[in-house]
Amino acid sequence: MSVAKLTIDVERPTAHDAELVSGLGWDTSDPDGAHARIDKALDAERVTRKFFEGLNQHYPSARSRNKGRGVLIARLT
Repeated sequence: MSVAKLTIDVERPTAHDAELVSGLGWDTSDPDGAHARIDKALDAERVTRKFFEGLNQHYPSARSRNKGRGVLIARLT
């Protein structure tokens, strides 16, 4: 496995950045576990799902703040 480029703003890391980096450590005493943690950290489907689950938490307030402004806010499923 290789990562071509991973860009993180160290001044303003996101929760995603912190989660991803925390899963990238290699434990020489547990290479299978280390490999599984890295695979999980770089799993694009899981990361994308978590992003949208977090975004959906803000849906009700975003919808109520923008009601009557002609802004379309759709729930992501």
